[in-house]
Amino acid sequence: MEEYDFMKRVREIKKFNILKESTTVSIPKYATNFWLRIQLANGKAIRIFKKGVSPEVIHTFYKKA
Repeated sequence: MEEYDFMKRVREIKKFNILKESTTVSIPKYATNFWLRIQLANGKAIRIFKKGVSPEVIHTFYKKA
């Protein structure tokens, strides 16, 4: 959640653009999990982060998801 929190704070200070170009990722979790499952887990992690859930609880959820 560090990146999410960082980007949230940056948006409050400065406007920026997201590039339209695609990128390649090399993350082992994509090799062993379906992409939609990963995106759903990311979405839920962000939702519970916004509710103020502790990083430890988010980490435990994410590892199980």
